[in-house]
Amino acid sequence: MRIMTEQNLRDAFSGESQAHMKYLLYGAVAEKEGLDNVARLFKAIA
Repeated sequence: MRIMTEQNLRDAFSGESQAHMKYLLYGAVAEKEGLDNVARLFKAIA
């Protein structure tokens, strides 16, 4: 695999992993605040 391709894949994976965790966190906060529909939405997006 070419070096740039490998780096691009690593960067993309890192960004997606961070987004996944962020949406799970937002879902947990929404759930704690009683916003069940919003929590489900964030968890589904994650």
